[in-house]
Amino acid sequence: MKEPVFCSANVPYRIKAYSEILKNPRDTILFDRDLSNSLIKQSNEHGTDKKLVCGADGNPVLVNLTTKILQIIIEKAANIVPGGGIWMNTQRPEWNDANNALAGWGLSVVTLCYLERMLKFLIKIFALESESKFELPASVAQCMKELSEIFKNAEDSVLSDSRKRKAFVDKAQAAFETERNELYANGYGNKTETVSSKDIAEFLKNTERLTSLSIQKNKREDGLYHTYNTLQLTSDGMEINNLALMLEGQVAVLSSGLLSPEEALAVSKALSTSNLYEPRQKSYLLYPNKELPTFTQKNIVKIETEPEVLDYIEKNPASDLLTKDISGVWHFNAKFQNARLMREYIETMGKNAPSAGIIEKLMALYERTFNHHSFTGRSGTFYAYEGLGSIYWHMVSKLLLAVQENLLLATNQGSSAKAGLLECYKQIQQGLGYNKTPELYGAFPFDPYSHTPLGKGARQPGMTGQVKEEVLARFGELGLQIFNGQAKFMPQILDKSEYFDNKTLSFTWCGTNITYRIAKAPAVEVTYADGSTEKTEGSVMSEKDSKELFARTGKISSVVVDVAE
Repeated sequence: MKEPVFCSANVPYRIKAYSEILKNPRDTILFDRDLSNSLIKQSNEHGTDKKLVCGADGNPVLVNLTTKILQIIIEKAANIVPGGGIWMNTQRPEWNDANNALAGWGLSVVTLCYLERMLKFLIKIFALESESKFELPASVAQCMKELSEIFKNAEDSVLSDSRKRKAFVDKAQAAFETERNELYANGYGNKTETVSSKDIAEFLKNTERLTSLSIQKNKREDGLYHTYNTLQLTSDGMEINNLALMLEGQVAVLSSGLLSPEEALAVSKALSTSNLYEPRQKSYLLYPNKELPTFTQKNIVKIETEPEVLDYIEKNPASDLLTKDISGVWHFNAKFQNARLMREYIETMGKNAPSAGIIEKLMALYERTFNHHSFTGRSGTFYAYEGLGSIYWHMVSKLLLAVQENLLLATNQGSSAKAGLLECYKQIQQGLGYNKTPELYGAFPFDPYSHTPLGKGARQPGMTGQVKEEVLARFGELGLQIFNGQAKFMPQILDKSEYFDNKTLSFTWCGTNITYRIAKAPAVEVTYADGSTEKTEGSVMSEKDSKELFARTGKISSVVVDVAE
């Protein structure tokens, strides 16, 4: 956390000024071609270190891990729109690239949830270093302190008051813009600032307070959570519009660490009765299926809602902005693929162009007709892949792992929600491929696949993230835990049917053979490479043996764990 051993890439892209981001959140990044050419030239002459952030001496500047972590938090925190999510204003499509059209006006509750998890973890880490001091680049330290004050002084009303919300975002964005411009101009610079662990912890706690309140603000009436929202700018405020239900938002909130076991159970139950549940596959869709409008149902303009626009069009029939079909229905010119193209066309009309007031009414009418502001991308208009009616197995595996985390938490806390969460976990587990017949799964059940379209079998084979999450979940099912540096064996989710007839089950952990054996009382018996053995009561391996296990020294040949029946 303190040692300066980390470098940073000098990426030749620059985020625009906040004033420019407000004008068009979908066009916020500049490519610095001169810098790019310079980096290529220097790296060709001196090696790839020249593509890193370098100091005045030409050598890469090294910073500590605390700097790197805080920079990530600063970037996310400065882009929080209270009550809405993290503003996706730098063209980042996030985990689900089927939603990549949200980059610009999108607000992510998903990233907000994972930020919440990271903040809770870091607060614990810095609490362990309560008396420590950290050397940070001055620009990073100053931005952290400024954001900390902004978050500390934020009233709860910023979650719902449009004007106060914008005032908050204005301040946070100004602090971030100052910091990044300093970094762009001078790298990490020569100035450092000593920051206490207490200052860092206060920044993290102030940020976490608003993060948690914003997540809670996104709870829906059905007990589930909004996944993404969109931002709408007014003359002096920021309005938030909710988008449709999505599975990844529920996974994110279950993973956030914000919910109690009882609250996690409520979300899991609400999910199983929602229209995300697909009974044929006994699993969950990424988004509820829906009927898309037909071709003849699109581009139907309710022009009567804007009488001034209608009056202008009727007086200027050659304007070519809107036309009436033989049924008397109005349509925008089909060449206007978006509102920007319509505005550009109007600029070529000269003296025949509508007035500024009419133009704004036209723009508003165009948005009401097409709702481009809330267009998500492939997820709202395609079928299969990560589209409508599709099960995406990676996300189902993420759901499995998230519910398991809450189940283990409920177990450790002795919560009454344990039984319900176990039932929800088993239900998700039963929907996975290895519990299906080949006919239903549409493939060999043990093969990993990307997705399953509605009413079809599995498609697109490959080692997707599904594999990673299910390996992690399997460790949880086997009850492998580490407390205070010691291995602990607590297989409380494992079903008895998984044991062989001789009441044993074997696997490897850290390259060592582990055998579970159903017995009357828990015990751990270690067999060493020299043939000697040592047995202790309980479910925890000694600290000495745990170190040997984790270090993979080979001094332990096998372990037999007696699991209480």
